[in-house]
Amino acid sequence: MAGPVGFQPCTVTTSDGLVHVGAQIAPTSSPTSAVVHVHGRGGGYLDNLWTWQLAAAAADAGWLFITGNHRGTAVLSAIDHATDPEGRRVGAAVELIAESPLDIAAWCSLVPQSCNRIVLSGHSLGASKVVLAARQHVDPRIAGLALLAPADMVALTQAHPATAELLPLAHAALAEGKPLQLLDHSSLWAPVSAQTIVEIATRNSPGDIINGTSESDSLSDLNLPILMILGENDDCLVPSKPGFGLDNLAASVPKDNDVRTAVVPNSDHQFRPNVDFMTHTMVDWLTKLEALTESNA
Repeated sequence: MAGPVGFQPCTVTTSDGLVHVGAQIAPTSSPTSAVVHVHGRGGGYLDNLWTWQLAAAAADAGWLFITGNHRGTAVLSAIDHATDPEGRRVGAAVELIAESPLDIAAWCSLVPQSCNRIVLSGHSLGASKVVLAARQHVDPRIAGLALLAPADMVALTQAHPATAELLPLAHAALAEGKPLQLLDHSSLWAPVSAQTIVEIATRNSPGDIINGTSESDSLSDLNLPILMILGENDDCLVPSKPGFGLDNLAASVPKDNDVRTAVVPNSDHQFRPNVDFMTHTMVDWLTKLEALTESNA
């Protein structure tokens, strides 16, 4: 085992000028494999303690682990821009999932050329983002996807009682050319713009990527090894039905793909209280993936 060398802060700049902060955890020896991890909606790269347990375990296994903020970090925040001294307003309230590959491509660019394989890892809504990035081939070294507590954001948003009231207001704002208009969120989770709620509440929209329904073919175009992990008490795939939907999602992948699924016993959306189970499952899969890709090289 190579062992980790610790937390190293870093920044990247996207092709459209956004400056994101993050961190990397590296093994002591020069890595040949890397995980680029994407956090979920409205969070931040420092928010989930289990991420750091996973990062340390991956580094112990010889993998470089990189994670960072993106245009869906926090609810609303101001971040630096490469050419505009006033910066940009970003966050879950105003983001478009369709733009997320720009962020993931920037984080992949931080992976040294000595690494010949990258696994994109996404938690919650981050799972949709890594799928989209893989579809757009943001880096030729992408060798697998880890979908951790993948959220069917459309199903979750449609199930919220406030959505039916807010969607007509959102469409009216879009018709008036006001995509960033914030809607009254007193009955929703958090502030949301017109463009964002339409994307996350509409089937067949650019944000409709992870789909836990039985008729879905949402991942039918992927040709990569995929790991899917869901907490037994997590209803992020099928609202009000904890632990359901993973088989449906796996069935949407082409049958000749290598797809592994795991349900973490008695665990929530953050894999509590069985983070160890999730971590072991992920690192075991990474180790086998590395061996498989090396043997096929």
